[in-house]
Amino acid sequence: MVDIARLLFSNDRGHAVRRAKGLFIDDTHVEFFMRYVYEYRKHITVVTFSQNYMGISIVPPREIPRSYIIGVNDYRDGTFINGADLSLLHSKNGINDCYNRRCRRIVIATASDDDFREVFGYDKDVLEQETVLTTGGKDKVAYRIQGEVVFELTRVDDEYFTALFRGQVIRNISVYMADKVMRLLIDHGFNPDAVVDVGDVFITIPGALTGVITNAPEDESLRSAYRWVITGSMSELFASILGEYFTVRYVGPGSMYISDGTVAARVNVDVDGRLRDITLRVTAWWDVTDDSPTKRLYDKMMSELIGDVKDMLHNSERVDELMIGNHYIKIERGLPVNFEYEPDSMLRPKILENLLITVSGIRTFLVSPRTVVTIEHPQHGTKRLRFNDVYDLRIRTTMVSDRHIEGMNAVALKRIINNRK
Repeated sequence: MVDIARLLFSNDRGHAVRRAKGLFIDDTHVEFFMRYVYEYRKHITVVTFSQNYMGISIVPPREIPRSYIIGVNDYRDGTFINGADLSLLHSKNGINDCYNRRCRRIVIATASDDDFREVFGYDKDVLEQETVLTTGGKDKVAYRIQGEVVFELTRVDDEYFTALFRGQVIRNISVYMADKVMRLLIDHGFNPDAVVDVGDVFITIPGALTGVITNAPEDESLRSAYRWVITGSMSELFASILGEYFTVRYVGPGSMYISDGTVAARVNVDVDGRLRDITLRVTAWWDVTDDSPTKRLYDKMMSELIGDVKDMLHNSERVDELMIGNHYIKIERGLPVNFEYEPDSMLRPKILENLLITVSGIRTFLVSPRTVVTIEHPQHGTKRLRFNDVYDLRIRTTMVSDRHIEGMNAVALKRIINNRK
């Protein structure tokens, strides 16, 4: 880091380029450093040092301020440079110093390597070629594995699986009940529409109040009160209609609970501001303190889903491959978090669309002690990783600024153009 810092105060560009080539991991990083840091060295305001990293803040005139981190790459391959948000850096108090006759002041500060890792969005570096990863009892730990590749591990238990599937299971139960409500409304001559939104189903009867409401007040405050009265009367009306098939517990204007003996749902009735449309919002419901049929069905579906996923993971022989930049990653005997199930046959709707229970995570896998992950890179070599327990593995990159990515692309394009001249 000291050698790179010296380059920032050298006016010999040729010497700076030659020296940078001996310090950075490749020519792309050299060119990026020269173009975006060295050329702006007179506008550096803060330099922050740790044992293995250096942060540089630049405030050029009439341009957006920017900052960079220079660090060692796996502590052996040379240094890299990334654009990053150094406002997140927990640096120690710096000192002002002068570096030329005009006394250009730069704040020199210190920080720890962990402070820089926090800016990049990970907790630990993996330096060994073979190792076993663990969260060490924590819920989540992020490892930088190689270059910019980060493995984020989350501890897996039944609560993890419940969080994966809960919304989807509730949605399917809601759709089942809404489908029965739709059929009952159609039997009464209505032409309802339905929209599924997360765990709720909104059944709208368009224009039902057209011609029915003829004396609504024009005054906005009176109209709001009138709408509340209409909502109450419509709630009572639909409670009586739903009571022809369901057991109904009416709890007041706009709200009731219905049950078919197997599943229960909450139904909220609403009248729109134009006093034209009526909407019934149907949501699966159970009292968490009760051993209700709905809860038993929910628990049964959840148990089956969790059991299926665990069986697939523990019996997995699949191989998954992906690329991040030039990093080739192979996952053996893992399981992508990409599940699709058809709901219990009892819950399949007759009118509404039969929605599958789907869960998908980008570059996310379940791994176990049986899983082996290999990561290869032309410059960084090969690493083999195992796990001491079952984890959710999310593969991502370190957190760098969008401007850094744009800058790297500009450097790459310029090199291609120059090489073809």
